[in-house]
Amino acid sequence: MVNVFSGVIAACIIVPALVYIVVYPIARSAFKNNRKAAKLSVDVTTFFLILAVHFAVQAILGESYIWLILIILVLTASVVLIVQYKAKDEVDLVRFMKGFWRMTFLLFGTAYFLLCLAGMAGRVIRLFI
Repeated sequence: MVNVFSGVIAACIIVPALVYIVVYPIARSAFKNNRKAAKLSVDVTTFFLILAVHFAVQAILGESYIWLILIILVLTASVVLIVQYKAKDEVDLVRFMKGFWRMTFLLFGTAYFLLCLAGMAGRVIRLFI
């Protein structure tokens, strides 16, 4: 049972799109609303994207750069906070967290895609060298 659970978690970390694909239909049937289902799916997938980027960087470069990921998260939170304050002259904590988490999804989704391309390119180059 432990092996099955750890295998599912490992698959979710390696391919975070699986999380979105699994969560979206469940949320859609629960909410009866595509928009809410998509937002919840993005929110759940973000956590797995952060882990996937960490492990992809570690696999490609051979070192852990968790400190850099934490700095990126802090900078993202700072940017979202400043933008929200400039737009509304006040900070709504719920809106801030949603904005931060969704911006993190965009950043780490892009980073994951680029790391996948870099990893594949590295394998192809090593194959021919």
